[in-house]
Amino acid sequence: MADKSVLVLPVGDGEADAVVFTLVLCSVSDQERALAEAVRVLKPAGDLRVFEHVGARHSAAQAVLKAAEATLWRRAFGNCHPTRHTLAAIEQAGFDVSGVRSFAMKAGPVEPPLPYIHGIARVSRRPGAAST
Repeated sequence: MADKSVLVLPVGDGEADAVVFTLVLCSVSDQERALAEAVRVLKPAGDLRVFEHVGARHSAAQAVLKAAEATLWRRAFGNCHPTRHTLAAIEQAGFDVSGVRSFAMKAGPVEPPLPYIHGIARVSRRPGAAST
């Protein structure tokens, strides 16, 4: 039986001009696989456009997010993992993240300011390519 949680985009290798991830990389069951799929379908000059909330850089803020994630956060917000370090995952997947910025934003009246990333990442290396 095929794993239905594995993302496969209906696009051929190297055919997409852009892939857009907006507040989804916190919730996918396999973030690494989702990013590998983006690399697979993007043209060499293609863009990964992202707007995501991410894990906090400061340990106290990250501890608060971990507590929220362990209690009700994932159930209340569609399996969202607010502690993921998504920018690092994007870079590890082979993207140049120099066009992505980090910032804090308060999205609702009772929500504390949370860390986010926004911008354009470009494939810097393909799987199996020699790194320099």
